[in-house]
Amino acid sequence: FRFRVRLRLRHRREACAVPGRGDAEPPAPRRASSRKGNPAAREIQPQRRGPRSSAEALRLGQTRGLGLGLGFDQGQGRGSEFPGAGVKTLSARARSAEMVLTKAAAMQLLLGLLPAAGFTRISPAQHAARSAPFRLPQLRQSKRDIFEVCHLDEEGNITNCEVVEKGRLPLQFGYDNAMRLLNDPSMREEEIVFSMPYEDARTGTNETAFTLSNIHRCIEEDICELSDEVLLRALGPDAEEQIAAREEAGNIEEAVAADTATVETKLHVHFGAGRLGMGLVVPAIAATGVPFAVVQRPKKRWQELWMSPHELDELDLCINDGVVAHRVRVVNSNDMPDFLPPQTLVFGGADEETKQLAGRATTLSCSLGAAMAKVMAPLLKDLPKVPIQEQPVLYCCENDHAAVARLSRTLAGRVRVVDCMVDRVCTGRRITKQGVHVDAEPWKGAIVVLEPGLENVPFSDEIAVVPRTDREAQYLSERKFSLVNGMHTVLAFMTLGRNFDPHALGQPSPNPNPNPSLHRNLNHSLRTSTGLLRVGVRGRVSGLLRGLLRLGMPFHPRPWP
Repeated sequence: FRFRVRLRLRHRREACAVPGRGDAEPPAPRRASSRKGNPAAREIQPQRRGPRSSAEALRLGQTRGLGLGLGFDQGQGRGSEFPGAGVKTLSARARSAEMVLTKAAAMQLLLGLLPAAGFTRISPAQHAARSAPFRLPQLRQSKRDIFEVCHLDEEGNITNCEVVEKGRLPLQFGYDNAMRLLNDPSMREEEIVFSMPYEDARTGTNETAFTLSNIHRCIEEDICELSDEVLLRALGPDAEEQIAAREEAGNIEEAVAADTATVETKLHVHFGAGRLGMGLVVPAIAATGVPFAVVQRPKKRWQELWMSPHELDELDLCINDGVVAHRVRVVNSNDMPDFLPPQTLVFGGADEETKQLAGRATTLSCSLGAAMAKVMAPLLKDLPKVPIQEQPVLYCCENDHAAVARLSRTLAGRVRVVDCMVDRVCTGRRITKQGVHVDAEPWKGAIVVLEPGLENVPFSDEIAVVPRTDREAQYLSERKFSLVNGMHTVLAFMTLGRNFDPHALGQPSPNPNPNPSLHRNLNHSLRTSTGLLRVGVRGRVSGLLRGLLRLGMPFHPRPWP
């Protein structure tokens, strides 16, 4: 990241001679033991500056299109928020000095102007040319500087979205793109970045990034074409209405509004902000970039947060101290905004506003546990009966599959109820003024859609699994029940039996029982049940392994110990 080039005179007087100025050897650079405390070090330090003119900017890599000037510094690059973010070079005008050239500018010198200065086809156009000293801006103060990055494919559609910290931006986009983003004043408030690949003749495939301000400029000036997914993620599910409102206000030309008025809206509504919902389902939805709203009943803990004297406008969803959904807007179902934000947490019950929100959803999901039928049936039973191709799809991320089957019969003809197998251990949930914090296992989990052949599933491909056949769906479901649920049950009974055994650790029983006869009978029952469960799980696993062999998978079973 930072390296130093010292002026070494390999060829003494003959090599360093300057025509017309004699053969005198230039003086050696002055050394200093401490750059900060030695006056000699500061004496040879040139002033930080940008290119003097457009010609110089073009000669030094055409950095004006990126909004980056060439900043010179000596030492450790004061002002840089990324450690080791510079490259040493030598100036022909100051041979005796050691100078610093930023790595971004050095790459421009080597490769020329990258296409990152402008955007082709579906990406925003070139930033306004400007020349400024290279430095990092002072971003909006927050608990951590984080950004949501949505990656696009070559067609401009969102492949996945993730939340990254500022220190990872150089690894995500390269140093020059990261500097351009952080120097963009709009990033102080927006904190969302769209990344799009492009083909570079010299470096191959690379990524360029643009912000919401570029999106708004594209819409207002009609200088580029944007996909519906980008518009929906930038403006929310009411993107078409927002564009029409801007046209009425005179901010957009009528022709531009007509070109962008056919946005195919998408909105996913999820019911339940519990541990499983916030620890598995909502992160899988947020990673797709689809606008979503999470509906939560106003329970006591949520009411305390909502009724607090400090007004809560937005929050983060964190799992194991890592942010997975950034700046989710918090609204009340009785006071819905004119235009729904891209990511929303809605407090509401079975009121009319919540019904309207569910009615406009293109897809739905729920993780409500025992309250599923009591909540979902009243909300969706009034929807009209339509053919199955036109019915909204409800993904039930529940463990009670019998209850899901009953709900499917209740909503038949109105909603297509799809059973899902969910797999992630979420042990705790904390609700604070800063956000919702979920404690879960490190694995991201899995959502297996138990109805084969579904398309446009509103979950991330890294988490969701859509089987191709009923047999595959049954296999995945049985595997989860055997290896996860069954093993958890075995461990629970073994732990309980251990705690009831007074001689297991050579210590008094942690749960002393005054009735020795009852204690012995319970201990015997636990051991017997645990042994039977072991046998049952072993048989199920053996059956699964035989199924793998029948499917032709490369697996070599070993005998059980």
